[in-house]
Amino acid sequence: MFEPIALLTNTLAVLKTAFETVSTLKDADKDFVEANYKVQLAEVFIKIANTMAGFAELRKALDAKDEEIKKLREKVNGGVFWSEPFYWKKESETTTGPFCQRCWDKDDRLMRVKFVGKYSAGDSWQCPDCRQSFWDRTGRVQSR
Repeated sequence: MFEPIALLTNTLAVLKTAFETVSTLKDADKDFVEANYKVQLAEVFIKIANTMAGFAELRKALDAKDEEIKKLREKVNGGVFWSEPFYWKKESETTTGPFCQRCWDKDDRLMRVKFVGKYSAGDSWQCPDCRQSFWDRTGRVQSR
């Protein structure tokens, strides 16, 4: 026959085992959720790393294009240089100019400036295209 205390003890043992099992399952579920979260987080980091690598390659390509543009401009500019307040162009053994700063800076066009007059403040020059005026206080340019 069954004794009530033994039955109660066995029932409590079964309940304890069931509780431990549920607790283990709960922790396993928590571990599973954490593991799943960590996997998803790792996937996000991989995507970020791939994106950063893509940006690095894009930066490298842009730098190469910038260098190519610089070389092409040097070819096109062919000896154009700045000596305030004008641009000049070195051709073989001679220097030609002066050229308009605004036209070259804005449109990459060499527009020869025209002498307007000699004044006490310096020589006045003007671009016939954009009408920009220049003062040369150095007296380096021979008035024409």
